[in-house]
Amino acid sequence: MLLCIALPLVSVLVQSVHTPHDAVLIETKNCGPFGCKMATSIDQDATAALRESQPLGKFVGADIFLDRGHLAISEVADTWRSSDGWVSFFSGLSNLPFYRAMSFTLTYTFVVTPLLIILGLMIALAVNSLHRLLKGVVIFFSLLPMIVSPLIGSLVLFWMIDSRGILGSALQWMANDPDLSLKASTGLTWVMLIVYGVWHAAPFAFVVFYAGLQTLSQQEAVTVVGFPCNQFGAQEPGTHQEICDFTAEKFEVDFPLMAKIDVKGDASTPLFQELSSSSDASGYAGDIRWNFEKFVINTDGQVSRFTSRDEPEDLL
Repeated sequence: MLLCIALPLVSVLVQSVHTPHDAVLIETKNCGPFGCKMATSIDQDATAALRESQPLGKFVGADIFLDRGHLAISEVADTWRSSDGWVSFFSGLSNLPFYRAMSFTLTYTFVVTPLLIILGLMIALAVNSLHRLLKGVVIFFSLLPMIVSPLIGSLVLFWMIDSRGILGSALQWMANDPDLSLKASTGLTWVMLIVYGVWHAAPFAFVVFYAGLQTLSQQEAVTVVGFPCNQFGAQEPGTHQEICDFTAEKFEVDFPLMAKIDVKGDASTPLFQELSSSSDASGYAGDIRWNFEKFVINTDGQVSRFTSRDEPEDLL
């Protein structure tokens, strides 16, 4: 793993202090009726031999980082001396390749990152609040950009921003300017890339936040305990072990199952005498009426009662 990381870095460092060889030029003297002239041409064979013998190129050392295509130290100094304020200075810097690229990188990072976090969190919260039957469909469509973008995203982007594309034509119509072009405007190009960056990466942010929400819900202090009872249609005639084996095999039950008890009548346990005194959403309080009635007790000891028809997902 260390080599997989170190070797590419070393390779990049070595290549960065070399530049391609200049072509080998030869001068020839051509004489004619009107006199002699010097002509310059490229010696293709000598140039090819030079580049083959030194494939890395010409060694220039750290000086390459100071030229106009990189840090442009002398150009920055000239721009500072000729500027009459910060606005003109930064405007001058935008004409230098490195600083123009750096300004876009910083703008993109500080605009896209918070928008991406907010959008991803909003999608995750919205999906997490949906009914369980809708979650799968919504998650599928939410993750489509993650599948589509790497495959055809760049082509779609080019097609849309082209002056003959959907987005390009729409912008021309809204601005009433048939010559308007996203490609020709640096500002509009930046906006387009920022929008695309948020749209393309939003599914990743959604997955991160949604996974966090699911982990959070699993860490809540919820313990499920089952109490088998044979007082309702004699539906639990088996022994405790038979009940445990049946529920584990058929329903993959992994929560604790207590010994079989009575939950109503004179033989009712004190626990269910107390629980039965609570009322459900309809206001009913009293004996348990059928199997699978449910009670939720929070950390403050408050009891919420649910009927046999209420789904477990609706309890919390």
